[in-house]
Amino acid sequence: MSSSSANPGVVLFVSTLFLLISFHDPKPPPLTPLEQQARNKQERYERLLPKLTMKRTMYDNISMHAPDDRFVCTVSLKKARWYIKKELADACPFAEGESLSKITLRFHPDKSELEGKSEEQVKFQQRVKKNICVACGSDSGQYMRHYIVPSTLRHWFPKKYKSHHSHDIVILCPACHARVMPATGRRLTGMERVAIFRQPPAARDPHIIIRENMEVHNAAVALDKHAGSMPALALEKHRQRVARWCGVEASELGAECIRKAIGARTREDNPLYVCPAKLIVEAMGGDDEELAFFVKEWRRFFTETAEPKHMPEGWGIDSPVTNESMVDLRGGGFTEYVRKTDEMGRDLPRTFHPDSAAGRRVAAE
Repeated sequence: MSSSSANPGVVLFVSTLFLLISFHDPKPPPLTPLEQQARNKQERYERLLPKLTMKRTMYDNISMHAPDDRFVCTVSLKKARWYIKKELADACPFAEGESLSKITLRFHPDKSELEGKSEEQVKFQQRVKKNICVACGSDSGQYMRHYIVPSTLRHWFPKKYKSHHSHDIVILCPACHARVMPATGRRLTGMERVAIFRQPPAARDPHIIIRENMEVHNAAVALDKHAGSMPALALEKHRQRVARWCGVEASELGAECIRKAIGARTREDNPLYVCPAKLIVEAMGGDDEELAFFVKEWRRFFTETAEPKHMPEGWGIDSPVTNESMVDLRGGGFTEYVRKTDEMGRDLPRTFHPDSAAGRRVAAE
């Protein structure tokens, strides 16, 4: 029999079956508990991402110039506004609709500061820094600050190390941040465990459990949630424990006493406990070589973990870890500069006019 004489009903049935198979969308297999947990974690992370990312760019790249128009460095918008507010610098004119991009100092910074620095340091201070992920170069607009030396450690550093911390704060995109942070956390946790282990047993826990209150709390929770299904012997035991703590007879124990026992303070701060990060820093004894090695090892760890390909020009593992030459504009450093300037017969900045508050403070000193 030829193909032209095929049964039309069979042809229609085969065609319909083919269409059903083609458009059938089978349900995916159910997720395992671990897969569901991973999915929930990812969804929660995506919901929180807008709150975790930076609300503004990290580098404003405001150029700072000396009175002779010599370029000094780039600073943040916050620092530029601070100089202007303290009348230490003037904002250079800019067109309407544009933002501040340059300030001019009212005093001459010490040239020896730049002369004593390496070429890489000068590059890092003066070059415009891009607001992109230093690892992959992403410019998606969603960025997160990454502290190469964890902030919990740097918090306990001497002041001269804190003044240089911007060198070790970089930008990462959310994907690279999620890749780098677990490794950073594991390294920090390992250090903290070693530091805590070296402490006497009584100083290893941040809290001391108040055992009597803990037992009363547990008994009260059991009475509140499971009194109806509890064996009579256990029920009486819990009622007596809670009643004794409340100072009443077991027969007089009411809901108010049970709520009070549930809220009993079960732990208190351990006066012997010291923050692990502080222990890690104190173990170096304030030795500059130890601290410098410590910071550089964290930099090395970051480069090995993140494999950054877009670090700011001038950044390096062996770059100095302190800013010894920084002039402290809020302390004695600048006051000393004003005195030297006055002795040399130069004009003082208007802020330090003898009749100003700052001028009177300098005279009093």
